[in-house]
Amino acid sequence: MIQLAQSVDTPNKLRGTEFTNISDAISAFFNIGITLAGVIFVLLFLIGGIQYLVAAGNEENTNKAKKLLVDAIVGLIIVVIAWAIGTYILQLLGIGEAGKLDLGIQ
Repeated sequence: MIQLAQSVDTPNKLRGTEFTNISDAISAFFNIGITLAGVIFVLLFLIGGIQYLVAAGNEENTNKAKKLLVDAIVGLIIVVIAWAIGTYILQLLGIGEAGKLDLGIQ
């Protein structure tokens, strides 16, 4: 893909951040949002699982727990789709590091 816009990295960091250009900031915010959504999914899934186990046959509580589990899974699917679309759009804009989640594991 031919990129017509020029990008210049400034040696000075953006005020109050560790970023030297706006594309790094956009990529970081995108990755933080996706990571936060993943953490929320895990928490909701754990809460739903615990509620299901604690329901002890109570049909109303069991249905609430099942609904929470289904909602968490639907939310995860939406987040994965948003991640894919966001990564695609940011790569089209020339921000290649978007969507690359650094977990610090080597």
